Amino acid sequence: MIKNIFVAIITSGLLVGCASATLAGFHDPAYKGRQFKHILVVTDNLGLQEADYLQKRFCKTVNRFTKTKCSTELSFYLPTRDYTPKERKAILNQSGVDSILLYSRNKDEKGIKGHSQISFNVAEVFGAGPSSMNITGPGFSNTRTAGFRVVLIDVANYKKAWVAGVTTSGSDGAASDENILWTTTNRVYNALKSANLILR
Repeated sequence: MIKNIFVAIITSGLLVGCASATLAGFHDPAYKGRQFKHILVVTDNLGLQEADYLQKRFCKTVNRFTKTKCSTELSFYLPTRDYTPKERKAILNQSGVDSILLYSRNKDEKGIKGHSQISFNVAEVFGAGPSSMNITGPGFSNTRTAGFRVVLIDVANYKKAWVAGVTTSGSDGAASDENILWTTTNRVYNALKSANLILR
């Protein structure tokens, strides 16, 4: 019994990894060379806690590493209040925001992936002596794949400057909300930086 628990603990630890994200984007030719100075991050189809985490995570990165200013939707528009389109626009105009980055989740699939055989040497994991045994056995991991549509909008005319589709996947610890959202925002940040749409 103890041995089985021991094996399960080691196995689950080995299966924890990092989430990964792929992105396919399109930069409108009319916005080549255009850089935005103040981005407002907006989310759609996310719970309040997830929206708060994603918005803050993206803005923290932008505000720390670039000269572009980033603000969160939840700091502009309180979730307990209803705003008319006119009121929303007035708040934007007063803030100096020149672009909106909209994250819309369109996929969130969770599952279990089985592993027919997992084998490793205890010495390699714990640094034990050369006489350490090999442990082999079946296992499984929790998996998750999330998809996002991301759009960068020019507030001056509400035209799309950049659009992208992002697919983020992870297993076990990397399948948590925080890991999926962090990996997604990091991938989008790097894409916007590469497209030269934010100030360096």
